This record gives sequence, C-alpha cells and structure tokens, in this order.
Amino acid sequence: MILRSISTENTINARCATVANSKETAANDKAKAVAEKIKAGLLSYNTIRLSIENTKILVKENSQLQKITLTEVADGIINGNRMLESIKPVESYAKENIKNKTDLYKLTPVELLKMGLATSTSIQDKKEELLAYGYNESQLSPLSSKCTTLSSLLQKEITLQTQLAQQRSEKEQLDKEIEANYYQLNNIISINKLLMPKLYRDFYAIKMPTSKRVDDSIAVRVTSGGNALANAQVTILEVEVPAAAKSHVASNSSKAAAAIEKTIIEKMTNPKGEANIKRVKPGAYRLQVGKHGFIMQEITVYVNPNETTEVFIELESI
Repeated sequence: MILRSISTENTINARCATVANSKETAANDKAKAVAEKIKAGLLSYNTIRLSIENTKILVKENSQLQKITLTEVADGIINGNRMLESIKPVESYAKENIKNKTDLYKLTPVELLKMGLATSTSIQDKKEELLAYGYNESQLSPLSSKCTTLSSLLQKEITLQTQLAQQRSEKEQLDKEIEANYYQLNNIISINKLLMPKLYRDFYAIKMPTSKRVDDSIAVRVTSGGNALANAQVTILEVEVPAAAKSHVASNSSKAAAAIEKTIIEKMTNPKGEANIKRVKPGAYRLQVGKHGFIMQEITVYVNPNETTEVFIELESI
C-alpha cells in the first residue's frame, strides 16, 4: 500500500505534475503518459475514499437507530408478555413467561426480532380478548411497528456493509494500480536520466514524507516486465569517485569502473522486489543487482546525509 497519508498523495501528485510540465519529457512520452495515468488514479482514489467516509457515517447512524429500536422492541416484548399473561386464568399465571431485559439483551438483533415478531403475532391472535379485557389499540400496536422498523434497519445494515466492502475493495485495487504505475514512472525517470537530467533532479528533489527519522539509507526496488522481482541479489560496493560526481546518481563511467571497490552489503529482495539498506555512511557506492536467468544491472549511487536514496532497477531476462 503506497497511499498511506494525504502528504504521500500530495508528494506523488507533485512529482507527476513535474513530469507533465517538463519540456524534457518530449524525449520520452511514456513518462508523461504514466504520470497522467497516476494523476487520474489519484482523483478516482480520493472520490472513492470520500464515498467510504460517507458510507461509514450512514453505518454509524443506522447502528445508533438500531440500538434505540432494539430497546423499544425489548420493552414491547416484555409488555406484550405481561398483556398475554394477564388474560389467562389466575391459576395459569407464570412469571417466567415474562422476559426480562437482561436476558433479551443477550440475544442477537435477529433473534430479538424473531421473538418480537412471535410476540406481536400472539398479540394479534388474542386481540379481541385483550381489547375485551381493557387494553386499547394503542397498547397493542407499538411492538408490530417497532419490529417492522428493526427489520428495515437490519436489512439496511447488510446493504451498507456490502457497499462498504465493495468500496474498500475498489480503493485497494486503485492503490495497487497507482503503486504499479508510480514504480513504472520511477523506472522511466531513472533509466532515461541522460535524456532528462533536469527532470531527474526536479523529480527526486520532491521528497517523500516520513514520520520517522530518516537514516542514511538506500531503498532498492527491482522489477522485471513491470512486476516485482523477489530473491534478486543486491550488492553494495564502496567506491571512491571524483568529487564532481558526488552530487547525483552517476551512470557507468570508465573512472567509476577503475575505482577501488569493496563489497560491504549483500541483500536479497523480498516478495515485493524491495531491499532496504539502512545506516549507510554518506558517500558514493557501486550498486549491482542480479539474479539467475537475468542480465545483471550496475549503477553508481550517492547517499546524502539523513536521506533515503531511491533506486529502481528493471532486470531483463536472458
């Protein structure tokens, strides 16, 4: 899940706007097309998120009405039991036939509704006797109407919960699509750095938000054919490069290749194709990514103090 906060959405939107407004994207129309797709996805995401919040409000309101109606149905059952017992011969009185609220509140809403309907039916069956005994219509009818209301509220709850589940599923699917497109955009920007150097700088100058202290680290994501590639080996080699190359991620060069290199970290990507290397001393490093059956990729990265350097690698199968 990539859209964890509003600030993250705003950052992704800002990066997409940078791509859309860049004159360099003419060198690679794919970047602009993917950025526009992400922006459209974010609009849909916000729409469905608002729909979810509105549905939650309706669920809460329905739940509050249910609590009130359940109490009224419970009271109606107790009063109905009393009325039905009162018309029996005195020797047939049975207090145990009169339910108490404690027992009724242990029932599920559906069970309480069934009992309410059964009691209401008994009242209607004995209506003439009850009226003759001294009860009036207003005392006989409330339970039936409250059961009808409760039945409607329970049905509405099912409808709202189904709707909420569908909305959440749609939101999750949109998040996955945006995440896939966003990583694809990162790949395009990274791979085409030489054709779009200014866009590359502007794109990564917009930092992703974080609620925690950011260690000097390298975040690697490996894909193949646009899909996450698990169990790819990420190797970080310490390398000395000219000072002029230390401000940006550098491409392969003869100077970098001739520099002294020493392996300091080896890590495998997780099922999401990610490998996070934390607490890396600021400086230049050689990064190699490979897996059996794929062509190894190698680039030079530079880690800035208190920042996470994002690296997106696309491996091609042999």
